[in-house]
Amino acid sequence: MKSHEQLTIAEAYNPGDSIEIKGRFTNELLDSEGNPIKDITDEDREFEINIPGISIIKNEINHNPCDLSSFEEFFVRQKIKSKGETKKQLAKLPKKSNALQFLSDFIPGYLEWDTNMRNKKWNKNNKNKEPREISELKGLDEQNIRGDLAFVLSKMKKEGVYQGEVVKNLKLLLEAPFEILLRAIEYLKIKDKNGNLLWTQFFRPGVNYHTKFLPFTADNVQKGKPGVYFYTINDGSPVYVGKSGDNFNSDYGGYKSGNPFYHLKNGPSTRARINSRIADAVSDAKGVSVKWYNIPLKSSFDIDEFTTSLSYLENKKGVDVGKSFPSTTKDPKKKPYLDFLETAIMSRIKGEKWNTQTGGFDPYIEITK
Repeated sequence: MKSHEQLTIAEAYNPGDSIEIKGRFTNELLDSEGNPIKDITDEDREFEINIPGISIIKNEINHNPCDLSSFEEFFVRQKIKSKGETKKQLAKLPKKSNALQFLSDFIPGYLEWDTNMRNKKWNKNNKNKEPREISELKGLDEQNIRGDLAFVLSKMKKEGVYQGEVVKNLKLLLEAPFEILLRAIEYLKIKDKNGNLLWTQFFRPGVNYHTKFLPFTADNVQKGKPGVYFYTINDGSPVYVGKSGDNFNSDYGGYKSGNPFYHLKNGPSTRARINSRIADAVSDAKGVSVKWYNIPLKSSFDIDEFTTSLSYLENKKGVDVGKSFPSTTKDPKKKPYLDFLETAIMSRIKGEKWNTQTGGFDPYIEITK
């Protein structure tokens, strides 16, 4: 990874700078019937994006260094703070997860509950098919959790780590905060057959003891507006570019929280990952400046303020944007204008890169300047 001190002036984005991008569409352009449009010239394929500095809203990222934390610190804190029910997280485990085998070894009745839970979900999503059998589960509060897991859960209760009665059976476990089970599994230091710690299987790939998180604030978030945004470190080139379909403030809520449970599978894991990258950046050295820039639009379809290329192709040349750029949206009726703007601005990432993908328009455009 490129160190933050190595970012050069040539790569910098400074507050107030405009963004100018030139390029061309390289793919076959189709009409509403999916047929190629023949009278497309080289000039028609060219596009130019001009975003004046006044339209790029700067947000300073502010934080308290004392709030910087990691999973290593999370697991040694004394008391359980979360309230999320265990059953909601267990339902997200893949069917072949090593965690399932661990739980079935220590918790009588767990596999029966898990099968019922999956069958209920399948029946709900496949109402036109033969329903799967739902077993009648009895005695979930009578068969106690066994072995090392039972010992740790009891020990945690005696040490005041969690409140309420001792979690001693499946019924109590399912209704208890998930953090109780998570901390118990971590305490046992159990590993799967590949040598990975079992507790990490509940989280997005890459999470480990050293994964950091940091609550922060931003001072000028654009509320109620869609658009494209990017992050910079020390006024270097963008390190991450994203899009907001309806409201920057909604995205901000995910990025700023520093909640370790956002890293859970099926959680807002991308926002949690970016929060961790920000935490890494500010922990690398003192005085690191992180900024978040919003480029608001009137609507997610309206980018003509900055470029007229897509609307020209659509209105003057009969191009069907949804059919011509199919990988940018699951719904071909939607106009993926935000994806176009997002992908183009990604071309301004010159050094450190936090995006794991290249943007929905990457297969269809070539940046020339």
